[in-house]
Amino acid sequence: MIREYADFLHIDPSLLTRSIHEGFSGGERKKIEVLQALVLKPRFAIFDEIDTGLDVDALKIVASGIEKLRKQGTGCIIITHYQRLLTYLHPDTVTVIKKGTVAKTGDAKLAKIIEGKGYGDE
Repeated sequence: MIREYADFLHIDPSLLTRSIHEGFSGGERKKIEVLQALVLKPRFAIFDEIDTGLDVDALKIVASGIEKLRKQGTGCIIITHYQRLLTYLHPDTVTVIKKGTVAKTGDAKLAKIIEGKGYGDE
């Protein structure tokens, strides 16, 4: 099962023999985080800035892993500062948190509005 998911996420099989995150690049670490979630099948998973430092190809792969996780029934909370991840994910809800409080909630369109106009006029 691990090898199947690793193949799906384009993870080099040699990484599976290393200690967790030992000598991994940033993109490899993000893929391994998604691999762990796919294998463990938690009820909920929180990914904090899973898109930071990823190139476009790695971003697509990580997003496809998160979508697979969601289809398996895991609830996912994705924390990000950028809309680009939402090009590949299909969130049910987007919530903007400012100064520790919920400032706005909406669908994926909200993230696109903020990306274009900023937080001032959301």
